[in-house]
Amino acid sequence: MLDILHTKSSDEWGGQETRTILKAEHLGRRRHRVYIAGPSNSGIDREARRRGIPFIPTSMRSVMDPNGWFRLHRLLRRERPAILPTHNSKDTWLAGLTSKRIGVPVLIRTRHVSIPVHAHRLNPVYRIPDRIIVTASATRDHLVRQYGLDPERVVTLPTGVDLERFGFHVSGRPFREKFRLDERFPLVGIAAQFHGSKEHDTFTEAARLLSDENPNTRFLFVGDGLRRNLIREKVEQEGIPDRIRLTGYRDDIPAVMAALDVLVTASVRTDGIPQAGLQVMVTGFPLVGTDIGESRRFSGTVKRDSSSGRATRWHSRMPWGG
Repeated sequence: MLDILHTKSSDEWGGQETRTILKAEHLGRRRHRVYIAGPSNSGIDREARRRGIPFIPTSMRSVMDPNGWFRLHRLLRRERPAILPTHNSKDTWLAGLTSKRIGVPVLIRTRHVSIPVHAHRLNPVYRIPDRIIVTASATRDHLVRQYGLDPERVVTLPTGVDLERFGFHVSGRPFREKFRLDERFPLVGIAAQFHGSKEHDTFTEAARLLSDENPNTRFLFVGDGLRRNLIREKVEQEGIPDRIRLTGYRDDIPAVMAALDVLVTASVRTDGIPQAGLQVMVTGFPLVGTDIGESRRFSGTVKRDSSSGRATRWHSRMPWGG
């Protein structure tokens, strides 16, 4: 049995936080002692406590946060974890430097996004860890070729999909009924945190153009975040509030994916592998996405039901080759 302490400095809840929780749960089932450190009352704090994963509130406001450095230093000295996986730049700086001073055996940095890393000699954050885990081979290629990391230190651990939760067996009808979305109307959705890089603005503009030509089409915004009110205002400005639903945070994502006819990933710079894209593909419906991160490797064909016109099967090449 190993003691494994994950650190996560973000306040919100999204794909990175979901992956961290799933890893912690999986390792816990394998009888390791797993716990998470991060900001109090954050999204990952609430979800970890809900799932029974030990959570330690820790300040991580910035890479120069003296309180955060002190708390992590004290935490690591007390717990002495065998493995320390970090998941954001802030906690990698704070926990990384502290762990080396204390002598934590293994430091792992997980890179969830595809934003280029600056190969500056004063940016050692990827040279400190013993291993780098990335979610997509495109990110690994960048770190090896552009940042100059040893290929042996960078491991691709692809994002997966729980086929017991997502698949052809899931019905989207209850979700449509809850939001009064007529089965006859095509439903196009986006499922992402409300961040600027996720391009909800662009999706809103596209929704207006599409609804002008197809007035029966409905559009779904699934998620929450700092820009939610701004997007709500954008929807009002475009003049189509009756054709758009903002659902907020949902914990029934399998039903959401099964309710859609098309999922859109509109990110412009951050995604490694968009989890929602994989989830909708295995549910059997098509994906329209931007050429970001590993999304460019997504490909497939759709088989449609002749009576309803809806996709019934999605044959795809999964995006973690290379």
